[in-house]
Amino acid sequence: QGHGDFCGDQGALADSTGLGCMDHCEHEECLPPECDGVDVPRGVIHRMGKAGRLLDTAVRRGRPGPARRAVKLFTRVEGKVARLDAHDVVPEPCAEAVGDRLAAARQRAEAWLDARDD
Repeated sequence: QGHGDFCGDQGALADSTGLGCMDHCEHEECLPPECDGVDVPRGVIHRMGKAGRLLDTAVRRGRPGPARRAVKLFTRVEGKVARLDAHDVVPEPCAEAVGDRLAAARQRAEAWLDARDD
């Protein structure tokens, strides 16, 4: 277990974002390996899970509203992680890995929204 590896096939969107099982996260399960042993604030993990659930809901129901909310939440959490890195609360390798994962998820949600608009 750990890092989301315990889950089965979550589909192409989850595979491409690295957010498979994000909605089932406990404190450390869905963090990248760079965060092993790092005390990442629970609020960050909670918001990652919430954004993942919103994105999952949007894809399953084919509705853009939850995806738009997920994009906003991913963006806010990215900012929070950058501030945690700037204040040395979270080590840089962990913050960068989480930030990369969040950015990829946000970009994937934006691409899904753009594809719906076409």
